[in-house]
This record gives sequence, C-alpha cells and structure tokens, in this order.
Amino acid sequence: MTKTSTYFLLALFIGPILFSCKKGENDPVFSLQTRKARIASEWKVSFSEIKKGDTLIVFDGEKETISFGDVELAAIPSTQSYTFDKNGKYTIEISKTYPAGYLDSAAGTQTINTLETGIWSFTGGNGDVKSKEQVLLLSDRWERRVEGFAEVEVKTWDGQNQGRVYNIDMLKSKEMRWIYDINSNTPLGVVEESGTIEFQ
Repeated sequence: MTKTSTYFLLALFIGPILFSCKKGENDPVFSLQTRKARIASEWKVSFSEIKKGDTLIVFDGEKETISFGDVELAAIPSTQSYTFDKNGKYTIEISKTYPAGYLDSAAGTQTINTLETGIWSFTGGNGDVKSKEQVLLLSDRWERRVEGFAEVEVKTWDGQNQGRVYNIDMLKSKEMRWIYDINSNTPLGVVEESGTIEFQ
C-alpha cells in the first residue's frame, strides 16, 4: 500500500471523529478531545453579563457591578468557579465581599460564600439545537456561609427535575462561553433573565 493510500484511509476514518467533536459554531475546527473531555475541568468565570428585568449585573473576573437602569448600585469584589467531572457531577463556588451597610445598614463589610453541587449533562438534539450544544444543571445541594459566623444556610433537593439550561456557544480546551435566556415565575410575576458567561 502506498503512502498516499495510507494517508487517505487515515483521513477517511479519523476525519469524521475530529469533526464530530466540533458542536458549537465557535468550537475549534480540530480537536482530539470530545466535548465531554473538554468540559470536565475547573473553570474560572472571566466575564459575565446578566440582565434581570431592569437590573444589569456585569462581572469582569474580579468584581461584580450591579446597575439599575442608569444608576450603579455597587461594585462587589467576587470570585466565581465551576467544576465539572466526567461522572456528571458539578460544583459552583462563589465568593462576594459586600461593602459596609450594603446588605444591612448596621453591618460592616461581609464576605458571603455560596457552594452549589449537583449533576450535569449535555442536552440538545431536537429541532435546530444540535446534540451536546446545551448543558443542563440539576442542583442537589446549596449552602451559604457568612465569614465570621458559624451558621450555615443549607438547601437540599431529592429527585430534582427542574434545572437550568445553557447554550454552549464555545467550548475549547481552555475557553468556554454560555449564552442563555430564561423566564422565571416569582411572587412579583414573570422575570426575564438573559446573559452571557465566559470561562477560562
């Protein structure tokens, strides 16, 4: 068998595998890793922009700026990380340091740490949404700690069937971008929320 024939056969068999790993329009053209292998890692949020009704929350990787209309309410130092494993478990850790008087007029500076755990899976494959083009997060535990206080606020869910779905706009080995648009029913009515989250 000639070298040309060998290369042709390799391209014939390997080519579809490489291209099958590309799901999003902004994914790498070639990748030896599947989407599952690429997402299974620890990710730091480097940027996010979330709009909830008239409130805009922008995170630049170091601080979260909250604005209502044209009025900036606060700039809150923050760290945000998401960890996904290959077994379908995820952890979200968020730390925010609020200025004195922001949460309670009588309180000083407060650092609040939240931890969420649950299961994740790819979704899609219906209509215009390709398979593995979305990720579903189903939380099973959430906790909130205020530094300096022993009390921990905890919520748990058994048989959780209501989760959050994000469109994966880009998934590279060291970069990821989610885009989402949801409506939530609240006691005050339906709240529209949309956003972009970028990870490194």
